[in-house]
Amino acid sequence: MAKQTISNNLFSKTTKEEKEPKVKSSPLSVYLTTEEKAELAGIAKELGESKHAVMQFAIREFLRRYAAGEYEIKTERVTKKTIKPL
Repeated sequence: MAKQTISNNLFSKTTKEEKEPKVKSSPLSVYLTTEEKAELAGIAKELGESKHAVMQFAIREFLRRYAAGEYEIKTERVTKKTIKPL
Protein backbone atom coordinates (compact mmCIF):
# COMPACT_ATOMS: atom_id res chain seq x y z
CA MET A 1 0.00 0.00 0.00
CA ALA A 2 1.28 3.48 -0.88
CA LYS A 3 2.19 5.82 1.94
CA GLN A 4 -0.06 8.81 2.45
CA THR A 5 1.29 12.15 3.56
CA ILE A 6 -0.51 14.10 6.26
CA SER A 7 -0.67 17.88 6.11
CA ASN A 8 0.70 19.96 8.97
CA ASN A 9 -2.74 20.90 10.23
CA LEU A 10 -4.83 17.77 10.76
CA PHE A 11 -7.87 19.82 11.77
CA SER A 12 -7.92 22.28 8.86
CA LYS A 13 -11.19 22.67 7.03
CA THR A 14 -11.36 20.67 3.84
CA THR A 15 -12.57 22.42 0.71
CA LYS A 16 -15.22 20.90 -1.50
CA GLU A 17 -14.92 21.04 -5.23
CA GLU A 18 -17.68 23.20 -6.60
CA LYS A 19 -19.91 21.28 -8.96
CA GLU A 20 -21.73 22.82 -11.87
CA PRO A 21 -25.47 23.04 -11.20
CA LYS A 22 -27.43 20.25 -12.85
CA VAL A 23 -29.64 21.23 -15.73
CA LYS A 24 -33.11 19.91 -15.12
CA SER A 25 -34.66 18.12 -18.05
CA SER A 26 -38.04 16.54 -18.56
CA PRO A 27 -39.53 14.16 -21.14
CA LEU A 28 -41.39 15.38 -24.20
CA SER A 29 -43.54 13.25 -26.49
CA VAL A 30 -43.31 13.51 -30.26
CA TYR A 31 -45.63 11.80 -32.71
CA LEU A 32 -43.92 10.49 -35.84
CA THR A 33 -45.26 8.69 -38.89
CA THR A 34 -44.24 5.12 -39.52
CA GLU A 35 -41.90 6.32 -42.27
CA GLU A 36 -40.29 8.92 -40.00
CA LYS A 37 -39.77 6.31 -37.28
CA ALA A 38 -38.14 3.95 -39.79
CA GLU A 39 -35.86 6.70 -41.07
CA LEU A 40 -34.91 7.67 -37.52
CA ALA A 41 -34.14 4.05 -36.66
CA GLY A 42 -31.99 3.73 -39.78
CA ILE A 43 -29.99 6.85 -38.94
CA ALA A 44 -29.52 5.70 -35.34
CA LYS A 45 -28.34 2.27 -36.50
CA GLU A 46 -25.94 3.81 -39.03
CA LEU A 47 -24.44 6.08 -36.36
CA GLY A 48 -24.39 3.39 -33.67
CA GLU A 49 -26.51 5.59 -31.40
CA SER A 50 -29.93 5.28 -29.81
CA LYS A 51 -32.98 6.87 -31.44
CA HIS A 52 -33.24 9.01 -28.31
CA ALA A 53 -29.71 10.37 -28.78
CA VAL A 54 -30.37 11.15 -32.46
CA MET A 55 -33.60 13.02 -31.59
CA GLN A 56 -31.83 15.01 -28.86
CA PHE A 57 -29.08 15.96 -31.31
CA ALA A 58 -31.59 16.93 -34.00
CA ILE A 59 -33.57 19.15 -31.65
CA ARG A 60 -30.48 20.82 -30.18
CA GLU A 61 -29.07 21.40 -33.67
CA PHE A 62 -32.35 22.94 -34.85
CA LEU A 63 -32.51 25.23 -31.80
CA ARG A 64 -28.90 26.34 -32.33
CA ARG A 65 -29.44 27.05 -36.04
CA TYR A 66 -32.77 28.78 -35.44
CA ALA A 67 -31.19 31.06 -32.82
CA ALA A 68 -28.39 31.84 -35.29
CA GLY A 69 -30.98 32.95 -37.87
CA GLU A 70 -30.25 30.14 -40.31
CA TYR A 71 -33.94 29.36 -40.82
CA GLU A 72 -36.59 31.61 -42.27
CA ILE A 73 -39.92 30.15 -41.23
CA LYS A 74 -43.03 31.79 -42.56
CA THR A 75 -46.23 31.34 -40.61
CA GLU A 76 -49.79 31.97 -41.63
CA ARG A 77 -52.79 32.51 -39.40
CA VAL A 78 -56.03 30.90 -40.56
CA THR A 79 -59.37 31.90 -39.07
CA LYS A 80 -62.21 29.45 -39.39
CA LYS A 81 -65.78 30.63 -38.95
CA THR A 82 -68.49 28.17 -38.07
CA ILE A 83 -72.23 28.47 -37.70
CA LYS A 84 -73.72 27.16 -34.48
CA PRO A 85 -77.39 26.80 -33.63
CA LEU A 86 -78.82 29.19 -31.06
